[in-house]
Amino acid sequence: MIKPDLTLSSAAAYLKQGTREEHLLTEQALSSAKIMRSEISRLEYTHLLLTHHKLWSAATTSIFGEEKTLLPYQPLALKLQESVGNDLTELGMKLPPVEDLFAAQQQTAGKMGVAYVLLGAGLGAGMMLPRLRNCPELKAYDVFRFYSSSAALRMTDWKRFRNLLDEVVAGEENRQSALSAATSTFGAFRHFYQSFSGSSKK
Repeated sequence: MIKPDLTLSSAAAYLKQGTREEHLLTEQALSSAKIMRSEISRLEYTHLLLTHHKLWSAATTSIFGEEKTLLPYQPLALKLQESVGNDLTELGMKLPPVEDLFAAQQQTAGKMGVAYVLLGAGLGAGMMLPRLRNCPELKAYDVFRFYSSSAALRMTDWKRFRNLLDEVVAGEENRQSALSAATSTFGAFRHFYQSFSGSSKK
């Protein structure tokens, strides 16, 4: 984990700098380069959706449903949970059980760190959507509801969230709590994707 500069005025900039390495590792693990080349396989895409379902199902309640600061984002979280579930069902997959993955995040700063990663992931969805539609193994399917719903997160929404971060995550202790939570969330993405991939090989 990169140690961020505590003098950075923006909490979002602090988190971006502190999670840069985790972000890159997660993009590599989740086949982002294959998506951009329209080369992801149906199986890899299924693992990606299962991973998103695992995290969003947990976050819908314990992050976006319990933290009043984040309640405005709960409708989007619910939509994403529903959308990814529908995509998986159409692909013939059984939905994984919902777990309280974020039970350790009891403070607002930690929950904001989780939200930073999850909401930030939605910004790249619009760019990925046309490339996913062009993947040869996915052309027979209409399973892009999750990415279509993610693309509804606009840059203005992201800027509003970044301003919210500055208001809520103030001070060194809170910033470090948010950074720890964000780092763990990136790690959870990699863990579940690799877990689903490993299970399919058995």
